[in-house]
Amino acid sequence: PGFRHNMFRSLQRGSALLSLQRLRPPVRGVEEFFPSSTVKPGEYQTVGRAWTAKDLRVKSFDDLHKLWFILLKERNALYTEQAQLAPGKLIPNPNRFTKVKRSMSSVKVVLGERLRLRKAEEQY
Repeated sequence: PGFRHNMFRSLQRGSALLSLQRLRPPVRGVEEFFPSSTVKPGEYQTVGRAWTAKDLRVKSFDDLHKLWFILLKERNALYTEQAQLAPGKLIPNPNRFTKVKRSMSSVKVVLGERLRLRKAEEQY
């Protein structure tokens, strides 16, 4: 497996949101945004829970930065998957959108907390 697989392993300690990503073969370019052929139509993909702010407070800035871009790519992949479906049809396991959005929100919360703490320290 490689850098991408190892990065997910280090980021996933304590959370399993991105289990979908581990199932995908490492691809580059536009192919990343199209659903994997390993999942059969009508079959639900196993996904974990969203990252919480509590989980993310112990992560380094670099880990949060990597996670943000992983979540951004996952969100774009979900939008691509939704756009490929026939009008009025729902994607399998639509709560993945919610989990990605909550995780992205948690990253922003943690970074905002760190910024406010740094500004408070600079004032004193």
